[in-house]
Amino acid sequence: MKALIFSLILLTLFLGVAMLLHGEPGFITLNYANEWVIETSLALFAVTLIGLFLVLYLGTLLISWLLTLPARFQVRRQNRRNANAAKTLTDGLIHLIQGNYSQAEKLFTKTQSNADLRFISHVLHAYSAEQQHNIKVRDQNLDHASNIGSEEKTTIDIIQAKLLLTQQQPEQAKILLEKLADNNNSRKNSVLILLAQTYVELSEWSGLQTLMPSLKKQKLLQTTAASGLEHQLWLGQLSETQTCDDAIMVWQNLPRQAHKQPDIIASYAEKLISGNANEAAERLLREAINHSWSDDLITLYGKVHSENLDKQVAHAERWLAQAPDNPNLLLALGRLSAKAKLWGKARSSLQTAIAIKPSAEAYQALGLLLADTGEMDEAYNCYNQGLQMLAEETLSAPDTTEMTDTTHEQVPALMRHIS
Repeated sequence: MKALIFSLILLTLFLGVAMLLHGEPGFITLNYANEWVIETSLALFAVTLIGLFLVLYLGTLLISWLLTLPARFQVRRQNRRNANAAKTLTDGLIHLIQGNYSQAEKLFTKTQSNADLRFISHVLHAYSAEQQHNIKVRDQNLDHASNIGSEEKTTIDIIQAKLLLTQQQPEQAKILLEKLADNNNSRKNSVLILLAQTYVELSEWSGLQTLMPSLKKQKLLQTTAASGLEHQLWLGQLSETQTCDDAIMVWQNLPRQAHKQPDIIASYAEKLISGNANEAAERLLREAINHSWSDDLITLYGKVHSENLDKQVAHAERWLAQAPDNPNLLLALGRLSAKAKLWGKARSSLQTAIAIKPSAEAYQALGLLLADTGEMDEAYNCYNQGLQMLAEETLSAPDTTEMTDTTHEQVPALMRHIS
């Protein structure tokens, strides 16, 4: 394009000179050492000079093109290689997504000689090997990838930490991540989030507490990956307390927003109940239920045995007027009425709860009530139905080898009363 423009300029200049000299062509003489003399018109001399310039210019372009031909050929060949390597990598990624890990590994091996794709090829190869439980090949590729550069080394360390977590080795992952967190690198936010998740995995709430200021400073708690970490910290701190006094101290140090979360309140109330601080538990649960309804808190309220059971029953009846068909509330009222020896109200509440929504807990509570009133045959039938419901719930769970905390509590209680 530049050559075309330059040629047009020369052509315009040539035409201008020709028109200028058309009226008075002029005359020019060239004499060299009196040995030879050239005489010509000025117009012909100008045309000859321009022609020579064009020949020299075009000749220079031709020579330059010929000299750079090998380099341009090399660039073109490299571009073709890069395109082929990129296609091979894409094909390998498709096989990886489809689960054809062996074929994916073969394709990733072919692209590892490409400088631009070497890092990602080794990482994907390592992932393919991991899916086939080939630890040796996985580690070899991760080592190769980490040697490419410092930033890549950080990325590989993060990948290794994630693999360790996947392999249920959180202790080793923690060591690696804590070392990365101490270094200043562009991936520090990712490291902090992963380290926080590792602390949760290990239930190391003191470590997560120490990490919280950094997470808040970087505004990471608002991200999807870190959402809920602070909530888990509050629950964890309460769950690891061994005494009622410890739980009270943790509760007092929790932020105000934690005191409004139903599951946090429930966890604290359970600690109070287990520590025989029933008055404090009753007041906590009653205020929470009045502020924001929660079936879990209602169920827990029915397990509190305060000094004034009649007052508890009255509160439950007042709530029942607002939600007459709530099975959790009926169960709680039945339990409280049984503790207060209000047998008729207790039986009616529990039978209504079972009619609305049968549950092992309701059958257990009704069985206890019937046993206390001497109706052993009916109590046995309730225990038996409760055990059947527990068995059905356990078998229908995603993992039948695991039982919920409620199941662990109910089975011994039911078996004890059956015997």
